[in-house]
Amino acid sequence: MQAQTVGTLTVLGNGVHVALSPTVGTPSTLFSLTVTNTGQVGDTFDLTLAGPVGLFATLGTSTVTLAAGASQMVPITL
Repeated sequence: MQAQTVGTLTVLGNGVHVALSPTVGTPSTLFSLTVTNTGQVGDTFDLTLAGPVGLFATLGTSTVTLAAGASQMVPITL
């Protein structure tokens, strides 16, 4: 079984890039969100899930503090 969902990602102009991997899967698929600070200084980013998936998914953490240029992977469980 495979399912696909459509979502909206709103990123504020704080110098951050996010990537979801994989983009399609089943409820047992291990998803992850890679957050990268593209700004010139360290920053803390608040993470939330919204839309239909927000009712069923859980982020491994709700905040990520990153130095300039650093990345962190955040697991997402369904």
